[in-house]
This record gives sequence, structure tokens and C-alpha cells, in this order.
Amino acid sequence: TSDLSRIPYIEINALSKLLIIKKGDYVLSSDLIVPKGWTLILEKGCKINLINTAAIISYSPIHAEGSSEEKILIYSSDKSGQGVTVINNYGESLFQNVVFNHLTTLTKYGWRLTGAVTLYQSNVTIESCTFKNNYCEDAINLVQSNFTFSNSTVENTFSDGLDSDFCNGTISGSIFKNTGNDCIDLSGSTIEINHCAIENSGDKGVSGGKNSIVKIENTKINRAKIAIAS
Repeated sequence: TSDLSRIPYIEINALSKLLIIKKGDYVLSSDLIVPKGWTLILEKGCKINLINTAAIISYSPIHAEGSSEEKILIYSSDKSGQGVTVINNYGESLFQNVVFNHLTTLTKYGWRLTGAVTLYQSNVTIESCTFKNNYCEDAINLVQSNFTFSNSTVENTFSDGLDSDFCNGTISGSIFKNTGNDCIDLSGSTIEINHCAIENSGDKGVSGGKNSIVKIENTKINRAKIAIAS
């Protein structure tokens, strides 16, 4: 935690192994790296501006629980912020009422990832979140994880919207629109999609590839080059 102690707005609870960022407006100009064994808590009303290619990289779960009145905002005013990456050996993360805006992807430490938000071996619940104006291959990339993605919006992305690689999950009640490439791109995943709206996809509305098993119900796909590919 010596590295974390330099960030004045992080409250460190060593007994409970919690790192807490309370409600407020904050600027992060260098990487926030959360070591294994902790939980990063973002309280409702917390707004984090990632500038100067800063990123949030966590080897522990993240609990970001906003409300409809006080959303959590993770954004980049200079459009250089390299997003959020969680690498966590199957811990449980939560993103609720979080807006991810104007982010790019992690390209440092020898990594070149694809998502503005990436979860690798990190089970996650994503509810009532918005991913918009993100300039990268995937607005959100889920890898080897179990997930639920509900009542959320992915819009105005450079390439793919949601990319699931080798995951089990459900995508429900969500909107995907204005993607440069696929709205939902699946590889080696078992996914249920229901009550979603997919609009203006640059390529495929839903792409189920590489031995994916996909069940789609009550979903509308409008203005895609290819509605569904398998």
C-alpha cells in the first residue's frame, strides 16, 4: 500500500483490506494499481478523470455501486485515459450505475489489451451501466469470467460493443447502438441474450464464433450488415 498512500483521496482500511474512494471529483494522472488481496470500493457520486494515459489496474475485485441519482463516472477529459482492467482469479466484482466515457485501452507494461473495460478471470455483475464514446477495439471485454450484464447501454464505440471470450453469462434488458463493428462478439462462450435492442451495428448484431453456444430471445436487431452470424 505504500504506492497507494501517495494518492490522497484513497482511504485505506488495512484491517478490512478495503481501499475506499468516497464521493467527490478526482483527477488521476498516473496509474492506480491495486494489489491482490484487497477490495477497491468506489462510493456513489465518485467521479474519476483519467488523464495523461492513466489507468486503473486491479488485481482485486472492484465494487462500484452508484445509484440512479448519484452515478459513478469514470472518464477521460483528454481522451487518453486507458480505462479499467481487473485481473482477479475469479473474485466477484460489481459495477452498478457506472458511466464509462471517452476511454481508450491499456497499452503499457508490455500489454496491448482491447477493452476500455477489461475483466480477466474476474466474475462480475454489471447493472445499469453506460459505456459510451470509447475509442478502442471493445467497449467492454470479458475473458474467462462468469458475468451478468443487465439494463445497460453500449453506444458510440469505435469497434465492438461487448466482447465475451470463453465466458458464461447473460445479457439482458440492454441496448447496443452505433458500433463501428459488432455489437455483441462472442468467442468460446455460453451466453443467453434476452430483451435487448441492437441498432446500427457496423458489422454483425450478434456474432457467435469459436464454439459459442448462444440463446437469443425477445431481442430486436435493426440496421446491422449481418443480424446474426454463427
